[in-house]
Amino acid sequence: MTAEPAIRPHRLVALALLALLAPPAFAGPPEGVSGRMVLDEMADRLRKCRSVKDVDERLRRLLLLAPSRDIRVAVALGDELDGWLAEKQPSPYDSRVIMATIILYAHYLPPDAAEGPKRAAIEWWKKNGDDLRRRAKQLPR
Repeated sequence: MTAEPAIRPHRLVALALLALLAPPAFAGPPEGVSGRMVLDEMADRLRKCRSVKDVDERLRRLLLLAPSRDIRVAVALGDELDGWLAEKQPSPYDSRVIMATIILYAHYLPPDAAEGPKRAAIEWWKKNGDDLRRRAKQLPR
């Protein structure tokens, strides 16, 4: 005849305490999507920036956004350079190219860029512009 082991009182107390201290376990559906719209602040700022017709004001806004080092800001600056490069006889003293290259040089180019800011920024954009555009398309607009 096998005798069943008796449950000791201190084990009962321990089990009762565990049952009291354990969080309630309710099985239910997982939390769903809240349905709230998420706003990408940088995308909103860039959208407003692109809508500005005055080139100097647009570049001033890009200057304020550039410290974030967001790829989309670099693409917007590159668009300014592309507009300048597309002209038949671009003036080297055009304010948009001077500002865009300085902003790119200060915030996006590697620190070892030996050339002058203008040439380095234009060469950097020509080399990396396509990759930056591809990566920027993956981000919210």
